Amino acid sequence: MNGVMAIASLLVMSGAGLGIVLPPLAGRGRISPPEAVALSWIAGMAYVSLGMWAGGLVLHGAWLTGMVAAGGVTLFITGLRTARKAGAGLAWPRDWTGVELALCGVAAAEIAAMLWMACGSSMAWDGLLAWEFKARMVYFHGGHLPADYFANAEWHPDYPLFLSNTEAWLYSWMGGPDQFMVRILFPPMFAAGMLLLYTGCSRLTGNRATGLAGACLLFFVPGIMAGPGSFNSGYADFSMSVVYLAAVAQLLAFARDKGGGLPVIFAFAAGLLPWVKRDGAILWGFLMVAGCVAAARRGRPWRTIAMMVAPGLVVMGSWAVYLAAMHTEKNIDFLPVSFALLQKNIGRALPLCMRLGHELVNYARWGLTWRISRRRSAGRWRRGCCFSWRDR
Repeated sequence: MNGVMAIASLLVMSGAGLGIVLPPLAGRGRISPPEAVALSWIAGMAYVSLGMWAGGLVLHGAWLTGMVAAGGVTLFITGLRTARKAGAGLAWPRDWTGVELALCGVAAAEIAAMLWMACGSSMAWDGLLAWEFKARMVYFHGGHLPADYFANAEWHPDYPLFLSNTEAWLYSWMGGPDQFMVRILFPPMFAAGMLLLYTGCSRLTGNRATGLAGACLLFFVPGIMAGPGSFNSGYADFSMSVVYLAAVAQLLAFARDKGGGLPVIFAFAAGLLPWVKRDGAILWGFLMVAGCVAAARRGRPWRTIAMMVAPGLVVMGSWAVYLAAMHTEKNIDFLPVSFALLQKNIGRALPLCMRLGHELVNYARWGLTWRISRRRSAGRWRRGCCFSWRDR
């Protein structure tokens, strides 16, 4: 029964996400099903986690779960109607070659392997104590974290709730915590990353086989497949990387005018990064600089730039206000960023650069794909076209 309820909760969640991403995707006239599926999973997790957090301020228990579920169904129906009114059709790939079909078979086998690995392994240390622990507390307190939770810095109360609230969403449907069933969240996120690599690379290169090959290579990154931070470890790192990939794919297509980049989707994915993990605020900052430059080069008005920046500011600002209202005990994992602190630790610059150089050749962690990416980037830099894509 737990399995049935878990699948039902995921269907509601992904349906809500589909309703969120369909209207902007329909604006292109043709909707790519792989892209829509990948983005709907990310958007669904965003909706559920944010809905559980905001709704938990006023509702609890079954009322909270019912409200979020009803909102998800409403979003799904509204999104479908909007797409139909826009007259958008599905852009199904056609005229498959033998190589492309073979790569599709490889990708399907990899996803099946992900399901098997997720069922046969347990979550890692931080996956249990930093994220699943929050999910349990949210569930046992009716959909919100108790006030005394924020008084203990060792519990990392300032960590955002993207993954934890999604896990609590599953628990609310299953009627209790289940560390085995909650792992059903991880393979779809891996599949979403593969689909985003496929659609992004195919759009930017004009070669479908290249996109499929790029998606299949994800399986061969050791750091993603095993160990702390891997896709099934329960850490938020892999989820953050997939959300970042979604933002980068839209940004590159928009900057290179490939006919598929949507500033709205870029702004949504980038703004979601600080909600997935605190480190996401750094990635958001770099993406905003790149996004503003791309918008300025395309001659877009300031309204587009403001639209890109607004989601991230709203997410970070709302979370900061909430933590302040709960009198959250400050965590000492990271020192506050300041110019004085930078001056004091400037001597660490050389050791950090040396550590970065060591990481660039750490094939045990990143595998063959790291070497391919490094050589390709170096080659483009030598040709004077770094951070660009060539049509094929």
